[in-house]
Amino acid sequence: MESYIDAGERFVLVRTSFKPPQQVQARALRVDGPLIAVESAAGDLGAESEPARAVVLRGDNKYIAAGDVTAGPGGEAVLRLTSAWQVMNRRRNSRFATRMAATVICLESHASQQGRVLDVSQGGLRIELPVRPGPGSLLIKLNWQRKAVLLPAAVAGWDDTDDGGQLRVQFGDLDAEQRHFVDDLIESLAAEARAA
Repeated sequence: MESYIDAGERFVLVRTSFKPPQQVQARALRVDGPLIAVESAAGDLGAESEPARAVVLRGDNKYIAAGDVTAGPGGEAVLRLTSAWQVMNRRRNSRFATRMAATVICLESHASQQGRVLDVSQGGLRIELPVRPGPGSLLIKLNWQRKAVLLPAAVAGWDDTDDGGQLRVQFGDLDAEQRHFVDDLIESLAAEARAA
């Protein structure tokens, strides 16, 4: 599970069993996969786990993951993440994390490559690719719930990574079927995030 919390980093621990949920400033002492040793002001934690969420703010993005928290040794708390991170863009459309396979087709060169969608919103998506696609308009092929769709898109940006890069695309004009596909996909991802 990818983590958006590093040792020493401050974040918000939300204790969701409280009504309304209690937000506590916290600092990650150690991170070991989904287990995070936490220093926080929540001094009333017990040995039984209680539901919680971790919230990390970075730039325009808010990262949220569900889990549970218990009292740990030496006054520390232990947060165990039980869901994937949900990515939300605070400026524009909410973005939802996923790991869906995708094919990116460059209309000018007819070249295509396989990638993985990292997050999706009403306006576009972010895809992990081995190489930057050529210039011009793109088609993004997605398969979901036994249905395949081609979505017109334009390059909004590219960020180099060790394994290639991350392509950000903005959807072009979507017809009714394409818009319905995107709406249904986002609704499903939002429901998964709420249930986590």
